[in-house]
Amino acid sequence: MHSSWSAGINMLKAGLLALVASVSFGSVHNVTPDNFNENILNNPLPAVVDFYAGWCENCPQMSAYFREICDENSNLYCGAYDVDKGEIIPVRYGVDGLPAFRFFCNGEEDESRR
Repeated sequence: MHSSWSAGINMLKAGLLALVASVSFGSVHNVTPDNFNENILNNPLPAVVDFYAGWCENCPQMSAYFREICDENSNLYCGAYDVDKGEIIPVRYGVDGLPAFRFFCNGEEDESRR
């Protein structure tokens, strides 16, 4: 009985995380396949993207740290990309585990920061 209740709580947490992550929070912006080029590659600021998923157990904690860093750095564009919304971008930038962070400057990924 307890495992059923625990599974229900975990599903609720994942659903809430997905809902929360679908909107911009402070200095972290929702990035999608449709706005990736505009918001990340064409951005005059250096950008960092947090690749996450609602089912990822470690993503909420890392996202919280990411938000703190972004809140303290107004000279950095911070984006959050839900990999379940489209896999084209994560595949393009070699995201093979979550959470993952990618850094961009002048329209190109800074691979030295992987």
